[in-house]
Amino acid sequence: MQVFRKKCESFDYGQYWKINYKETRLNGKQFKFKTIIYCRSKVFALNILRKKTEEDNPGSKISHADISMISSNSRINNRKLSIVDWAHVRNAAFPNEVNVLFKK
Repeated sequence: MQVFRKKCESFDYGQYWKINYKETRLNGKQFKFKTIIYCRSKVFALNILRKKTEEDNPGSKISHADISMISSNSRINNRKLSIVDWAHVRNAAFPNEVNVLFKK
């Protein structure tokens, strides 16, 4: 996993990036969300998140973001991702055919 963290620019193909972030709305309220973005780099994933957030909620800002790549070694509740789990990741990732950023 350290090798991926050191890769600073971008991959040759898209990766799934899990982002935990705090969104601050114009009225000052803060919300914590998790989402998945499919793109080539961590920096590009953050740019996509910022642009989509601004598009959905004008004036909203991302004040904190923790970004990690979802890989074949990733685990959920101490178990490896199954084929079904990967299908859910692909379906929830932005961009998608309905242009919705799914937030949890």
